[in-house]
Amino acid sequence: MSRAANDWAWSLDIKPASLKLLLLSMADRADEDHCCFPSIVRLEKDTGLNRKTILSGIKKLIDCGVLKDTGEKRGRTMRVIVYKLVG
Repeated sequence: MSRAANDWAWSLDIKPASLKLLLLSMADRADEDHCCFPSIVRLEKDTGLNRKTILSGIKKLIDCGVLKDTGEKRGRTMRVIVYKLVG
């Protein structure tokens, strides 16, 4: 967990609240380089949001420039996308 990533995510004016919750959940799992690779299932458990909302939320966060797909994949299956928090 990166304290800096959490502080950064809290400081942003992101709406709606579900989008901010998604960003905060990802920031909570970010490393020192502000990268994270939570599975969709993990994000569902963390946030209470459904899969469709999470996937569209990730796209919105990428589109507004606060999240980036690094092109890397990790996890047991090597299918989990690695994201970088931008900011």
